Order: sequence, then structure tokens, then C-alpha cells
Amino acid sequence: MNCVNPGPIESRMMQAMNRGQSPDAKEAHDKLAATVPAGRYGTPEEVAALVAFLGSDEASYCNGGFYTVDGALTAT
Repeated sequence: MNCVNPGPIESRMMQAMNRGQSPDAKEAHDKLAATVPAGRYGTPEEVAALVAFLGSDEASYCNGGFYTVDGALTAT
């Protein structure tokens, strides 16, 4: 079993969180995006690509892993 741990991803959930952080959701978005070394939120497609890989035969020897998809946010 593997675990996929996404960071800030462009999604309705993050939009709702941004609105909860500031009356100006774009300001909250930009403030959080600036803390990500990649300089942006990730996309759902980027998370899906990792999940597809982990479900494929190419990842048959990847077991018990914790995979972070966060633009290097937790690497710093």
C-alpha cells in the first residue's frame, strides 16, 4: 500500500480554504503559492499522474511508500 500526500492543489477545496483565509481569495492563494518552491499550486492532473504510475505495472516494486506531491514545499 502506498500513500499519496498532495500539497496545495488547484481545486474547489483549496478555493474554499482560500476564501476562508481572506476576504480576497486571490490574495490568500498568491500568499500560499509564494511559499511553495515551485511558485505555484499543483494541478489535479499532476496528482493523477502519480496515482496512475503507482497503479501501473511499472510501479510493481513500489510498496509502502509515502509520496508527496507538493512542489517541494516540504523539502525545504
